[in-house]
Amino acid sequence: EEVFTECPYEKIDLPDSVLGIGVALFKDSPNLKSVRLPEKVTELPPYLFSGCTSLVKVKMPNVVYSFPEGLFQNCSSLPEIPFRAGIRELPQFVFQGCSSLLSLVIPSTVERIEAHAAEGCTNLTTLVLPEFLHELDQTAFDNCPNIRNIRISEDNPYFYVSEDDGCLYERTKDGDKLRLRVAGSKPAGVSF
Repeated sequence: EEVFTECPYEKIDLPDSVLGIGVALFKDSPNLKSVRLPEKVTELPPYLFSGCTSLVKVKMPNVVYSFPEGLFQNCSSLPEIPFRAGIRELPQFVFQGCSSLLSLVIPSTVERIEAHAAEGCTNLTTLVLPEFLHELDQTAFDNCPNIRNIRISEDNPYFYVSEDDGCLYERTKDGDKLRLRVAGSKPAGVSF
């Protein structure tokens, strides 16, 4: 755990002989730009790249069963997320503070997006949500003020994007609830 924390290196290639890696292995390494993870690693630890503000490229193993809490937290230079098929949830803080993300296309296998998962992705403009999403925490996309385009399959029984305002709504038994507002949309007026 934390072997390369605050390391001065720009590039790290872990050999394929490595079978497991510890929590926060590269945490707070501001110079780190590129990492290659071993092919035999299938489980990633929490906060693996948290605070790696210069990180722009991660070569992931072909099979990763889940993304853990805080995996890419505050990786403010990361231009895209190296998703792998089969991931079922986006846990807390997984992409929090990834301010270089312009678009986020979440894999269709994701069913849950937890609290603060992508909070503070301030330049995020396009969000494509998975067809089978059934749980979206209210704070998952807090402080993402530039989202202009949200897409989700029309077949999703829980959420939809309104044609009127482009915002994301949740279908509930008590009526539809606004879940994610796009930039430039106006709050609905309330009359008494």
